[in-house]
Amino acid sequence: MPQFDEEMMEIFEGFLVETQELLDNISQDLMDLEGDPENLELINQLFRGFHTIKGTSSFMGFDYITSLTHEAEDLLNKLRKSEITTNAEITDVLLEVHDWIIDLVDRIKDDDDSEPAYQVTIQTIRRLRGDTSEHIVAKEEEKEVKKDTSPPPTEGALDSVLTDSELISGSDEFTDDELLQIQAAFAEVNAGFSSDLPSDEQGAEAT
Repeated sequence: MPQFDEEMMEIFEGFLVETQELLDNISQDLMDLEGDPENLELINQLFRGFHTIKGTSSFMGFDYITSLTHEAEDLLNKLRKSEITTNAEITDVLLEVHDWIIDLVDRIKDDDDSEPAYQVTIQTIRRLRGDTSEHIVAKEEEKEVKKDTSPPPTEGALDSVLTDSELISGSDEFTDDELLQIQAAFAEVNAGFSSDLPSDEQGAEAT
């Protein structure tokens, strides 16, 4: 189990509960979509489910889950816009993502930070999206830029998250403003952790 302080452990436990609920919904929605592949409401529900997992995993710093759900979200966005149509291969690969998230959550519980072998799943998603190699490179570069544009720590951001009953209890999805609030709280926690380190350890982290 990850080593968090009491406040972050409460948020982590909330993340586990909400993620499991979302995964249960995703599993059911995928089964329903197989029988009704043009159901836009189901597609939107799936998009929101993966979007929410992406946002909360990003806040918690679980990068492997964030990267994978981002890929699934992009695929579902193309379905929402009718740029591609649902087929068995699409529902199968989304189910793979669902199963990988379960595996990755278990790894987190076991403090296993080894790199998951889900590249075949990601390649399948990108092929189904119709991505060219140029598009893939552009997306990877965009991700690298976004890594450096996280909101700066805001004093009191963690307290703001912890006292917001809707954020703690979990909802079907977070708004963009709520995601920024959560990311700011996580940055505040990281900043506080770094400031508590001895000066020699801070220098080591910087390298």
